[in-house]
Amino acid sequence: MRNIEVLIQSIEVFAPVDDNWEALDELIEEICALKDERAITPLLGLLERYPEQDGYGVFWGIIHGLEAIGGYESKLITSALRKPYEFSVLMLNRIINSGTKKIDGRSVLDILKEIANNSSFSESIREDANEFISYQQETM
Repeated sequence: MRNIEVLIQSIEVFAPVDDNWEALDELIEEICALKDERAITPLLGLLERYPEQDGYGVFWGIIHGLEAIGGYESKLITSALRKPYEFSVLMLNRIINSGTKKIDGRSVLDILKEIANNSSFSESIREDANEFISYQQETM
């Protein structure tokens, strides 16, 4: 197994070749198995670089890995408000579903609303945020 620094560097420079994401899947599996919080920022950064992509399912490994590592929530908020992506709004919704209503004293639902109402963000991301807001308001 490679060490955390090598894995982080590999994730930070990763780019799919011919739309092939398999190498990333292996990196995610390795880095998440370490359960090292240093992996959080590069994993979120990777999602930011590909905001409307799912890596042919590979990005689900990032979500599950971050949830297993834990302690990612504050960095997720920073990332989602800087440059939201499909999986950031999904993860915010999952956090609410888990019973967490606030992160660092901020309402997670209000963070979704901030994303939904920011016209500088892509329409598809804003629509995703609005769908999760509607879902959460229905379940309250």
